[in-house]
Amino acid sequence: MNEKDRGIIQLICGIPIIFANGIVLHILWKYINVSVPGNILMLNLSSADILVGIVLIWQSIFNLIDYLQALPDVCVFRFSSMVFVSFASLFAVLLTAVERLLCVCYHGKYTSVTRKKTVAVVFGTWIYCALLTIWPVVTEQFVAIRNSTGCIPPKEYIIFIPVQYFIILFSMCTMYVMMCRAAVTKRRQIVSVESNLVLNSRLMKFQHELRAAKFMAVILVIFMFCWTPFAISLVYQASTTKLNELLIHISEISAFFGVLNSFVNPIVYPLQNRRFRNATYQIFDRIKRRFAKPQQDTFSTVI
Repeated sequence: MNEKDRGIIQLICGIPIIFANGIVLHILWKYINVSVPGNILMLNLSSADILVGIVLIWQSIFNLIDYLQALPDVCVFRFSSMVFVSFASLFAVLLTAVERLLCVCYHGKYTSVTRKKTVAVVFGTWIYCALLTIWPVVTEQFVAIRNSTGCIPPKEYIIFIPVQYFIILFSMCTMYVMMCRAAVTKRRQIVSVESNLVLNSRLMKFQHELRAAKFMAVILVIFMFCWTPFAISLVYQASTTKLNELLIHISEISAFFGVLNSFVNPIVYPLQNRRFRNATYQIFDRIKRRFAKPQQDTFSTVI
């Protein structure tokens, strides 16, 4: 795959990512209470994924214009911007998983979570992502890029990315195990209960926790499917002394799988919310009626 083809594919991927997450932001602002912690985290995730789409378009411009490829500083900004928005999206997914864990396993602590606390945590993760991105750029790791005509990041920076990913993945797997244990414990409590009133109450809580655990499983599978191949390719790329064409192609394909996660997020996360689904149906119904109305008017005029 040459630079031009890569740029075209990045442009094709960036536009639908911005569109899909833009719909999510529109629904959150217009139809849903944004002050709720869970919705704030959904807003954060959509914002991060929109930035992924914007940076993808910038990447496509970089690949389509030969002049930009010859500028080392532009190359550094290209890598650092992509790493920043990728980290922002990954940590946004992690925060939504933490929110589900608190809701299911630590409901008492979850009720004390306020809008200010949620915004503070979100703001803190963005600062952390910025520090992760800026640290290797301001150090001497990118001197080799600035002093050469190529655009290949140093191996220290390449291995730095999958390390962060595997930390996030391990955290999400741990949270999923904790949610499953909570569901099993609740199931045992239901079996031992004799009162119908208490039974119904615990049964409703169990069903809620079971849905949350299933949803967490879906999130985890999609997350691993999209990002793990790219992380493994980066580890291998950093460990080898010579890059061949096959490894480069595998890395490029796996990178697009990682980008796919930013398109899947606005489909999977919001649609598990009933109010969000209803708002989505309303929007598409309005669009359908708006496009159908001129056709009806034309048909009546002909008659």
